[in-house]
Amino acid sequence: MKKALTAFNIEYIIGGVGSLFRRKFLEEIGYYDGNTVTEDIDLTMKILQRGNRTVRVVYGSDVIAYTQGALTVPDLIRQRHRWKWGRYQTFLKNRKMFFSKDKRHTKGLSWIYLPYALYSDIAFLFEPVVLLYLLYIIVYYRDITTLFSSVSVITFNMGMSILAEDTLSWKDKVLLILLSPLMYFLFYLLSYVEYMALIKSVVNMRKLKRSLRTDESPWTPITRVGFSSS
Repeated sequence: MKKALTAFNIEYIIGGVGSLFRRKFLEEIGYYDGNTVTEDIDLTMKILQRGNRTVRVVYGSDVIAYTQGALTVPDLIRQRHRWKWGRYQTFLKNRKMFFSKDKRHTKGLSWIYLPYALYSDIAFLFEPVVLLYLLYIIVYYRDITTLFSSVSVITFNMGMSILAEDTLSWKDKVLLILLSPLMYFLFYLLSYVEYMALIKSVVNMRKLKRSLRTDESPWTPITRVGFSSS
């Protein structure tokens, strides 16, 4: 997916882990702002305001960076909520980039991908309804093909991503492809986390504009556990 965003020149997030910026851009735009909780998204869009036709945001697929993920579900919900809330803050700050007629911005970014990011969250609000309907179809009509089709779609998407990954050996690719059908069921755990984070953001949406008025937008980091090697 990240490779595709680069290919279509619609990437708007340089993730904090393993990120690299040209110093001249940081100097010209005044470095980071302190009024959002996702400084990486905010900084990237601050750069892209100059126009993504000439300023490219590129994903380095051959770069390997390590970070520790959230270790508990509550921490994961807090992390994902911060990501969503910070993205909404950034979108509000850079709302003029949506449907921009500025020739410096591509239509793919300003007319398709940025609006699609908001549409995805709105559509995701109806995820429980879709899931309940899917279960109803499977149980009431004893239609196992519906479940098989759903698993097949996820398996195909995961398989394509695995095959396109440059950092994996063929042995690892085969093993992961064999395990990929399980991801359909494991994704529901992540869907629960994302849904809780989305609901929390929607409930507090009235505070969004006010949150940008402060000089600093603090956030609480998730619990990290250090590792040592002997």
